[in-house]
Amino acid sequence: MLRVGVALALLLPALTVTGFVTGCAFDPNGFGPLASGGDDGGGLSVDGQIAFMRDGGPGDAAPLPTDSGPPQPVDARVADAAPPGCNGDGPTCDGDYAAVCSGGRLTRSRLCPEASFCLFGECAIPFGSSGCSSDASCSSGGGGAGICTPFVQHTLNPFDPPTVTLRCATPRAAAGTGAAGAACTSPTDCRTGICVRSRCWGVCGNGSQCTSPTQCMMAPLQVDGVTDDVTGCFAP
Repeated sequence: MLRVGVALALLLPALTVTGFVTGCAFDPNGFGPLASGGDDGGGLSVDGQIAFMRDGGPGDAAPLPTDSGPPQPVDARVADAAPPGCNGDGPTCDGDYAAVCSGGRLTRSRLCPEASFCLFGECAIPFGSSGCSSDASCSSGGGGAGICTPFVQHTLNPFDPPTVTLRCATPRAAAGTGAAGAACTSPTDCRTGICVRSRCWGVCGNGSQCTSPTQCMMAPLQVDGVTDDVTGCFAP
């Protein structure tokens, strides 16, 4: 017993000295160690938790940013106001419009008729449409109301070049109103969506169906990037 008492008496001073050097003490209320100011720059305790400080300054961790709330929605009008753009060069689509992309700029070629849609820069042939040689052949009983409109015709043979075919189609409400021979500055000005030499193109069976200065003749006609010989009203 005497040896135990002597050992405890020698140990207590050592613990006291160590606690002083490290700057640590114990909460008498039982909440654990407390940080106290010492030679290492001091400390801070909150509810018995130790917080160390280096050289009297804050810890290494950066403070958390203040929460500014949920992200604000982006104003969609900013995107709507941007001009239409495109990637690459060649035929493309802009909704129901056949278009051409050149240098990142999108130019509409024509508005596809009803029952048609744009695919790879071409107005697809309306399903079930009939062939025609004049607007009169597209009246009731001849394929439905509409006008004789040019479309690109593809075959199942990939080695066969595409051609231009005439089919009955009804223009959309937003289509141009220019008839054959009417002045035009864009294909969208014409009912057929074809403007040649500043004049709207239209099919013809004889010269009386063309308005001056156009004449009924067979000539090369470009439709959605495909050129083929077609009879119609062309400006000389």
